[in-house]
Amino acid sequence: LRQKPARSNRKKPAAEGAPPPKRLAPKTVNLVLALAKQIMAHAVDHELVPENPWRGVKLFKLPEREFSYWTPAERDAFLEKARTLDPDFARLCAVACHTGLRLGELAALRRQDLDFERRMIRVRGTWHVAGRKDGHDEGRITPTKGKEVASIEMNSVAIRALEPARFLKGPDAWVFPRSLFWSARHRLGRLATKVGVAPIRFHDLRHTFASCLAMGGVPLLTIQQHLRHKSYAMTL
Repeated sequence: LRQKPARSNRKKPAAEGAPPPKRLAPKTVNLVLALAKQIMAHAVDHELVPENPWRGVKLFKLPEREFSYWTPAERDAFLEKARTLDPDFARLCAVACHTGLRLGELAALRRQDLDFERRMIRVRGTWHVAGRKDGHDEGRITPTKGKEVASIEMNSVAIRALEPARFLKGPDAWVFPRSLFWSARHRLGRLATKVGVAPIRFHDLRHTFASCLAMGGVPLLTIQQHLRHKSYAMTL
């Protein structure tokens, strides 16, 4: 048998005029470092290693990112037209715009978390996508960002959007279909373009909620309570 020649470890020189290799963004590096720290912390807890070698590694300092939001007129125009173009997704966006709930918190809502009589939503956790198996969406529930159970008031718009959940079978039934969350970020941008408003991130619906309250004259301290921020500076 002819023996294959040994492969050289030397990299081929880049072709002339070829674009330079892409570098990882600082945010991506921070995510990898944070994961490495967490993995090694668990290894220390289980006495697999004596100490965490990543403990002293500092993350990159990222510049503050400007956030976007819709005005009340833009928000209402989007929701009105989206109800015709994509009814289920429009319901999800309506609740986000009028409660300030994060995407993961919306995904974690079950029928038992909705109290229509008291007009309250109980926020107990955040849903994280884990993967797809045999055609079914899998995920895991973790505590909310503040690690506290919160009660969020439903206004008339949120109640209307959540009305179909009244008829769900069983207290553990998901309020929103899992399929809405697989493409929520891209879906919002495409739908906003169709409607004719500026495309924004899904998390910016939370910013829209807060900004519309501020434009309506609601005190920042009250907005802080609605957003469940630990500090006044974050709300400001």
